[in-house]
Amino acid sequence: MLLFRIVLGIIFIISLMLYIIFLSILEIEFKELKFNSNNNKNNKLENYLIYIRLKFANKITWLKIKMDYKKMEKYKIFNNKILGKLINIRDLLPLLIEKKEESLKNKNFEKLDIKIKKINLNIKISALNAMLTALVTAIISTFLSIIIANRKENNNITNYKYKIIPIYSNKAEISINLNCIINVKMVHIIHIVYMLYKKKRSVENDERTSNRRSYVCSND
Repeated sequence: MLLFRIVLGIIFIISLMLYIIFLSILEIEFKELKFNSNNNKNNKLENYLIYIRLKFANKITWLKIKMDYKKMEKYKIFNNKILGKLINIRDLLPLLIEKKEESLKNKNFEKLDIKIKKINLNIKISALNAMLTALVTAIISTFLSIIIANRKENNNITNYKYKIIPIYSNKAEISINLNCIINVKMVHIIHIVYMLYKKKRSVENDERTSNRRSYVCSND
């Protein structure tokens, strides 16, 4: 009888935890995240904080993790060298011009249904010459307006601010100052992970079947 109660208690606790997780919202807050491609220091990212929260029914916070730049550097998250390459303006230009529409159509991104709760973004950008700088500024502004319009969580316009400032010089440089809160339902994350796992297993099974057929044909 005691063993039965223990097993029943364990099942109840696991079921309760799964229920809480499935109905939770993952909220990520970026606070004072600054990047400057002209920063002479090794750390191009300046002091910042990242809060990761799990909220039950988007109301009750039951898990909160605080990460500052020192912890991120320690665990090689947001590695500055990697991030510097990712936000290298020379590499960014063709991506913005050629693939801006393709990035909006990413199926997995759509299924995640990421919502922007709040954003305050300032970007200063220079792209080698005046004409290219004006073009890139217009593309980024259009891209941000589409993203915010489709992903905003509420209609409070004071929660959604962004400014793109062109710098007309002969250099390729970018400066970013970001304060942002985004959230996504855990059930969507779990669904995407499951679908990716299922797809991976399907590909592996297809490869095994193909190898078996090739082996049989070679023996014949």
